[in-house]
Amino acid sequence: MSLIPLLLLLMVGGALAFGMWALNQPNEPPPPLMVTLQVDSYRQTIHTHAETVGDFLAEHHIELIAEDVVIPRPDTPLRENLRIIIQRARPVTIRVDGQEQVIHTTYESPLDILRSAQISYSPYDLIEIDQQAVSPVDLVAWPLPADTISIIRAQPITIIDGDAVHTFNTTGKTVGDALFEAEIDLFLSDQVEPVVTAPIEPDMTITIDRSRLVMILADERQIETRVNAQTVGGALAEAGLTLNGLDYSIPDESNELIPNTTIRVIRVTEEIITSEEIIPFEIIYQPDDTLRLDTKQVIQSGQNGIYQHAERVRYENGVEVSRTDESAGVVQVPQNGIVAYGTQIVLRTLDTPDGTIEYWRHLRMYATSYHPGSVLGSTTTSIGETLRKGVIAINPSIVRYRTNMYVPGYGHGFAADTGGPRRSPYWVDLGYTDDDYVGWSRWVDVYLLPPIPDNITYLLPESGNEGGPR
Repeated sequence: MSLIPLLLLLMVGGALAFGMWALNQPNEPPPPLMVTLQVDSYRQTIHTHAETVGDFLAEHHIELIAEDVVIPRPDTPLRENLRIIIQRARPVTIRVDGQEQVIHTTYESPLDILRSAQISYSPYDLIEIDQQAVSPVDLVAWPLPADTISIIRAQPITIIDGDAVHTFNTTGKTVGDALFEAEIDLFLSDQVEPVVTAPIEPDMTITIDRSRLVMILADERQIETRVNAQTVGGALAEAGLTLNGLDYSIPDESNELIPNTTIRVIRVTEEIITSEEIIPFEIIYQPDDTLRLDTKQVIQSGQNGIYQHAERVRYENGVEVSRTDESAGVVQVPQNGIVAYGTQIVLRTLDTPDGTIEYWRHLRMYATSYHPGSVLGSTTTSIGETLRKGVIAINPSIVRYRTNMYVPGYGHGFAADTGGPRRSPYWVDLGYTDDDYVGWSRWVDVYLLPPIPDNITYLLPESGNEGGPR
């Protein structure tokens, strides 16, 4: 056999073998498409093997109603990155003259909704969008989706008011509603035909028969009304105004009514106004030898008293015209507070750098210092002692003269001088000579040492700062 036929035979055999192999291989599906699904404002990306938009919706069990909008159409073939938009129809309630229907629509504008429902309206109709009254000309610019649309059809009527004739379109349900819409004021004595409670009918004629004119000034209003009454009181009654209690009218309600009379109604009210003044209670301090010195105990809490004054105030048309005393007196007697203060003196000891001391009172005081040069060279204290270290100026109402004292950092001394008032009653001015002067300006502990004076101050004043007994 020649070489060429042999090669052809081998090629045909190879092709048949490849074809048999290919037939035995499984079929691979095409790759999925990526599409975007937007339902109203919700959007997501989905991979799918569906061939059309309708297949895709069925594949994802998306049910539609006839009013829903699908873009593109359901028979549109799918392609990569296709955007499928579904606008769900929502229910909208439409009421026309009390007749209600519910439609499903994708429109949000009330104007588009009414057009799609083939419902017309006139410029005189009463339209409410979601219970909010809207002028028909404002429907185009309504900014929010409408859920409820209510329309009351306007009816043409004629109003004959004396010599004046008005034609009017009204959405009122009754004659009274129509007159109110027409801004026609009625007084109780006016005769209206048909009556104000009669229902409105198309092409209705309403006749108003006016009565006599009077002017009434009452309750900060000026009322022009027509009445059939013969007296001032009758005119007020027909106008729906009553005189209560102390009220009166000018002219008096018993006077005969003269045409074009102006009646003033004076509303009279009275009230009792009470004012209270606090009667401060006092605190009574009493000594108690069972309590330690510089301790206190409340024996009785104080309670303020109350003095009450009552006046009868008369108002005419809201303006005060008189005041008369009604009553005055103490309605709650003050109860004094009672505080016991200790007079029991106990000697205590304290270890100091200067040795152990025994003291009977411990005070926190603001310490300053002075020397002859700071007091114009004076060396004599207020009790005749010579100014030197150990001489301490004090407030005699807190510490008695000649009381022995100990101040840490200063040492021992005694009360032998005084000075002018300070911001706190608790102070000491530590004495020095010009040669050994040391400046002080700080809070210190002060200990009063025996012997105990005969005339000590048991009850010390309160202090609003750091000073005071410890």
